[in-house]
Amino acid sequence: QLDGALNANLRLPGLEPLALAADVVTGSLDSRATLHRLEGEYRGAPLKVQGGLAFSHAGDLTLDDILAQWGGNRIQLNGQLREQWDVQGSLALAQPDLLAPDARGRLDGKLQVTGPRADPRVSVTGTSAELSLPALKLRQLALDASINPVSLNRLQATLTAKGLDTNGQSLRDLDLRLTGDAASH
Repeated sequence: QLDGALNANLRLPGLEPLALAADVVTGSLDSRATLHRLEGEYRGAPLKVQGGLAFSHAGDLTLDDILAQWGGNRIQLNGQLREQWDVQGSLALAQPDLLAPDARGRLDGKLQVTGPRADPRVSVTGTSAELSLPALKLRQLALDASINPVSLNRLQATLTAKGLDTNGQSLRDLDLRLTGDAASH
């Protein structure tokens, strides 16, 4: 649920209202839209989305320079969904407190969604000079993780950091590796 107002500017090039109505009724809707602006507010921070997308009656989707900004956080996506996912993007988490109220720091990274439509694989890589919560601080962080979020198969994650501070204790050169799947837990 979005609290606040949303304002949008959507352009549908070549749209003919009668043809659109016929496509909706027959289930053969194929369309391309350019979302020039979708603005609003979510959890007290400005929310803005823009870019191009195309969709078909078969459920195919193309993302063309989709940019979503929420406060200082941003994600940019390009790619397509057909029988297989093929989506790439970049992310900048500059305001982690929007996700976790006491979080501080910044994380920059890349993401990729690949694999079959019904069970995509989401992969994220990222780096941070420092990320922290009230009882935990990670310095010089590197993350490389992937999972199939639908089936929870093949979790793989590597987290390295040059320092970890928690409850007055400090560790150097942290190297954490996770592997597994839903059946193994």
